[in-house]
Amino acid sequence: MRVYTPGCWGDGSYGHKHVRFRLAALVEEFDGDLADVLRQEPSDDHSEEDDALAILNENTFHPNFHVVWEFVDGDLMLSKLVSENTGG
Repeated sequence: MRVYTPGCWGDGSYGHKHVRFRLAALVEEFDGDLADVLRQEPSDDHSEEDDALAILNENTFHPNFHVVWEFVDGDLMLSKLVSENTGG
């Protein structure tokens, strides 16, 4: 498991290709073949991006709160999950 700091990891204002390359760099240690696919033109359904997010979510951990990799308004984000029970 890897510990990452929540925040923006791929700024969508630089374009979709930039975000895919950032995603590829993050997923490379877990699945090199998928990282190579992410560096190419996207498929029609962008399923390789969903696969990459799933791999990162399975292998990411933070000691103080739950986190999730997701796309938010075109940015690749590692977001904190808010617990309904604790408020944070």
